[in-house]
Amino acid sequence: MSTASKHRPEHAPPPAAWSLDMSAAYVAHQLVDAGERHLRRRAGGQDHAVALKHAGAIVLAVADGVSRVNGQPSRTEVGAALVAELAARAAHDATLRGLGPSDVRQHVAATLVRHLLPLWASLGRAGSPLLHCTLVLAATTPEWTTIWCLGDGAWGASGSLAHGYGAPRSTAPVACYGRRWDVHGRRHEDSPATVAGLCRGGDVDAVALGLEAVLEAEGPAIALYVATDGLGDEPGADDVLRRERWTRDEVSGSLARPEDCDDLAIAWATEVLPGAAGLAGGGAA
Repeated sequence: MSTASKHRPEHAPPPAAWSLDMSAAYVAHQLVDAGERHLRRRAGGQDHAVALKHAGAIVLAVADGVSRVNGQPSRTEVGAALVAELAARAAHDATLRGLGPSDVRQHVAATLVRHLLPLWASLGRAGSPLLHCTLVLAATTPEWTTIWCLGDGAWGASGSLAHGYGAPRSTAPVACYGRRWDVHGRRHEDSPATVAGLCRGGDVDAVALGLEAVLEAEGPAIALYVATDGLGDEPGADDVLRRERWTRDEVSGSLARPEDCDDLAIAWATEVLPGAAGLAGGGAA
């Protein structure tokens, strides 16, 4: 190793041959907890979470099933599980091919329509109690971080790994809770839209537009999470997720599960080590 590389400043850019391996630089997990309100009614949890990663991206998704459809109790854990898995795997495949945020969103929308539209056709009116849910989807890559939301939910992100090999380190947490947000000059209010409801029309572009970008940033996040609106019942978990790093045990151990709490699904990713974690060299001096 040369003297220059040995004394390289902490925030200096890495050699051009180095790249960020996100599968090595991050841990990613998910947690699903059925709310007491649902359990008392002998109903299962209606939320679902997925966390996936590969060398070029982290993908997180949560879906929240609608509790009642047409005034009747639903079984939308079916739709929530299906939508979260489909969306996460579609985004995973798209980022694996190096697609940018707009193309990732379009690929996710096309995947959802391709799978949900035939279900509507075969199930008819019986599909409503099974399929309606919301979706929060996030992806972070070395080049960009985006979070999309259809319906309600919670999300948060802090900083950028660019601090490790580009700009000085800066932790800037961003978080949104509930059904209303105002970011990037766009405003979102309460919406009755669900993923299945949009897919029923068979219009991929309409589904893509329904997946509103609630966060758009350059570079990868230090910490990133998506959650269903059950997070509003869990101030302890809320506090943990606002930190720069956390572990699965910290998140699960913080759950208070109050008597009337809602179902909760969380998917998250955090940087393993500060700065240059996951930087792989291929010929550095």
